Amino acid sequence: MKFFCGFYMKRKQSVPIPKESETILTGKHKLYVCGDWKEHEVQVFDFPFGKFVFLGECLATKHEIEKILLREGSKESPHYHSLAHLPGNFNLIVLAADEMFLYSDMSALRPIYYSNQENYVIFASTSLPIQQLIEAPLESDRVIMSFICAGMTEFTHQISLFQGINRVPPITALHLSPCQHRLVRYWQPKLVMTLEEATIPFRQGIMQSIHRRLHNVERVSAEVSGGLDSTTLALVVADKLQERHRNLIGLTLKSPSPHEAEDVNLAVEACQSRNNIDHLLLEPHEYPLPYESMDEVPLTDEPIVFLTTYGWIYSLLERARLFGSELHISGDGGDNVLVASYTYLTDLCRFKKLGSFLKHTYGWSRVKYESPWKWIWRAYKLRTTPYTQWIQDQVALLYKEPNRDDRFGWSGSPVLTSWLTKDIKRSVGERLVEQRPLLYSDTPGMQNFFTSLFLTGQSENLSNA
Repeated sequence: MKFFCGFYMKRKQSVPIPKESETILTGKHKLYVCGDWKEHEVQVFDFPFGKFVFLGECLATKHEIEKILLREGSKESPHYHSLAHLPGNFNLIVLAADEMFLYSDMSALRPIYYSNQENYVIFASTSLPIQQLIEAPLESDRVIMSFICAGMTEFTHQISLFQGINRVPPITALHLSPCQHRLVRYWQPKLVMTLEEATIPFRQGIMQSIHRRLHNVERVSAEVSGGLDSTTLALVVADKLQERHRNLIGLTLKSPSPHEAEDVNLAVEACQSRNNIDHLLLEPHEYPLPYESMDEVPLTDEPIVFLTTYGWIYSLLERARLFGSELHISGDGGDNVLVASYTYLTDLCRFKKLGSFLKHTYGWSRVKYESPWKWIWRAYKLRTTPYTQWIQDQVALLYKEPNRDDRFGWSGSPVLTSWLTKDIKRSVGERLVEQRPLLYSDTPGMQNFFTSLFLTGQSENLSNA
């Protein structure tokens, strides 16, 4: 298993060293990495004013990182949050004087867990080593929450499955000092931008992410489903590789359903539009169908109830490895970035974009064959419903029939299943009311977007475990 773990020491005490680990930070406070970490995934910057460790995939150059460090280190009150804004998927650990900052990533791909003990705070990228050290018992209420409230990441991304072990939420840092430990939000959503205003930075971010990942890689594969997200990424990658006279390995899964034949045809057409894509079509008998090969799913500390296609995800990655691929590009999660939930209509109403609000509600009502008045009413009703009241409504809905319409909400709604007893419903309801949620925005549309994005990040982390 690949993970990191460490100790922030409050008092002197001997602590165990993980087996087959590499020591990254020595001295009073400790940091270790275990498993197969690539060289570029562990970067350490040591300056007189502090030590800075990047764990994961930081796409910034060494020069860019050092420039920020020298700028902030020269200040009387340095501000290192901007380091966590750098492109990539990584955790950042800052040790300055006798204080430590543990930065979770911005998309829930790389969690950090921690437990506050009498003489130290132990932290790790998985809760399992912490659980083994402190012998924390499994907390059944948390397990139930992870299943029923999977889409409510404002609750689930604060905790682990074990008693006394918590999680540093996305876009948040854990600040450790001799006197206290506290969570600090290091990024806040900016003002809403128009589609035209957002197009340029969005395109720049996508292109930068792709180009920097390809920098030191020779063999690249990509999933080409025929859909908008994966196919677009594959074509962009192919064009970039063409500049270096390299080929792209394109992988497409042929669905047994005739209704998805059009996607396969589009994938074939897209690959034929580039002369440097080696396209491979996998027939249905060459990969597991949903719910097959579920025994191959690795055991983790983060259950995901809808990861039913793990078998074909794994077989796709294995096929890429057979071709010597060093980097696999996938469009998974693209829907959450490119397609907003219906709750965005509520934000249009709040920001007084009346023309767009009426146009979009009418359009969705036509698509769903429903009355436009129903869509207008539901969007406006959520607009006037504060989050605390919405949570109370969700608790009440735990006792309703499972065919309710939950397209509008501050986040995902609790999932109703046949095995939910009254005691379980009561326990979940009490936790939803008592636990303080993480609100990433004061508007339902933005809040819904972030909770959905972070759930996708969590599932992508597990599907590639």
